[in-house]
Amino acid sequence: MQFQREPRRGGYPGLMDHWPSEGGNVYISGYGFIHLDPDQIERHEIRRSASLAGGVMLCLTLLPAIFLLPGQLAVRYLAQFIPVESPDSLVLWTAVLTEVRNGLWQVGSYLVPILFLLLAGGRDLRRKDNTTFSARTFVLSFGCALGLSAVVGCGGELFSSFLSGLGLIEAGSSAVPTVPAAQALYVVRVAVILPVLQELLLRGLMLRMLRKYGDAFALFITALMSGLTAGTLNGGLCAFVMGLMYGYLMLRTGLLSSAALAHVLCALWPALSQTVGRYLPGWAAEAAMLLLLALGLASFALICRRDENAFILSSRALDYGRMSGAGKGGGLPFRKKLAVTFGSAFFSAASALCVIQIIQRLWVT
Repeated sequence: MQFQREPRRGGYPGLMDHWPSEGGNVYISGYGFIHLDPDQIERHEIRRSASLAGGVMLCLTLLPAIFLLPGQLAVRYLAQFIPVESPDSLVLWTAVLTEVRNGLWQVGSYLVPILFLLLAGGRDLRRKDNTTFSARTFVLSFGCALGLSAVVGCGGELFSSFLSGLGLIEAGSSAVPTVPAAQALYVVRVAVILPVLQELLLRGLMLRMLRKYGDAFALFITALMSGLTAGTLNGGLCAFVMGLMYGYLMLRTGLLSSAALAHVLCALWPALSQTVGRYLPGWAAEAAMLLLLALGLASFALICRRDENAFILSSRALDYGRMSGAGKGGGLPFRKKLAVTFGSAFFSAASALCVIQIIQRLWVT
């Protein structure tokens, strides 16, 4: 018998007219009274969601290579309409068109999984959040995010030094352009467009779909997806930690804009330090890092002092235990949910492919 994913007319699954009784017996049209195993239903739902998450990771891993060629063809088509009057203008337009090409294939790589989840998400994406939050917590959370990004940045540099000590280096991403016009496009692409698309995909869609299994589970899986699809070991660890922060903002405020804005702010200052920072004295970057650390510590202290429940997330899990009268303690524990998730062949295969990609970018010196 196939189960609907959402209660219809107040029941679960779709053919039910009401929730099960205390004994777990329900009447289903055409079947009579039967007993449902809520844990089995939850496992089925988690496997389905894990398969969708695996599809998203496969898209983020494979689509960049697929969209690279169309991006190059589009840039080549645009190049024939650009007049080149001198070697300097050739360098300028080459750098600008390179950034346009990078933006095209990266945006395409995110738009496809976004459309995929919009079509496959169903009723999970139409759930309304009734989270309440104070403006003070909302503002201070951005300070915590910026402070954490500074800590993660310092930790990333230390981890790179640790890898160098082991004789390993990571193949980096595209180099930062030196032409001012291309630098402006680079900042917009890295610090605005990509963070917004990533938050829309992972926190706006994926996290919303996973919340019925619990906030902690949804928070961990989406942060794990951020880390696995980062492409490098160092970047993956940083993305996982920051993904926890962005997911917290989404869960705490119920606003996708809060997570997106925090991600933009946390990506903006490294992008500016790589472009504008090269024209500033060396102490300016260190002063900015210390300022962000102080801002993060002060924001964290104020949150802990004035809002004692700031880091307590409400449970949004769908109560499968209610179906069999198991009460408040019903439902699978966190570790079993993870086991079911990694038991999904699609999710495990996508995770393995991401890990292989990360290992391939580790070079021995």
